[in-house]
Amino acid sequence: MLQQLQRTLGEEEIWKRYGIVMKELLAAYRRGVGGVAVHDNGLVWASAPDKALTWMNALAGGVPVVSRDGYPVEINALWYNAVCYALELASRFGEEEFVGEWKAWPERIRNAFREMFWSGDDGYLADFVGPEGPNRWIRPNMVVACGLDYK
Repeated sequence: MLQQLQRTLGEEEIWKRYGIVMKELLAAYRRGVGGVAVHDNGLVWASAPDKALTWMNALAGGVPVVSRDGYPVEINALWYNAVCYALELASRFGEEEFVGEWKAWPERIRNAFREMFWSGDDGYLADFVGPEGPNRWIRPNMVVACGLDYK
């Protein structure tokens, strides 16, 4: 992760080396690419029946072993972290156009994430939310959401 590398290289070097790529990746997700798209609520929807789009979706006979079509919790936690991190660096280094375009996104994503994944009754996050609703299986994916710099 770039946030880990930043501890060695520093913010300025990270932004010089990777700022353009970070901005391009965020824009690609917003446009939609390869079965992944950002919906109006700000969350990432991943669905491609013949592709493994998350680390759990190994393929057997051309189909995912564990189908998790919808909003995967770890992908959305990583998305939120990426948006917040890019915004932090962009604002430090005077990228006003980028900041203006993205500044409302963290709140949108954060609010939608809580509404979509959190179950107060169960006391934990859904593994993913698909067309049938939340999947409440306990899997290690929700740990990713807890271990990122931006939560």
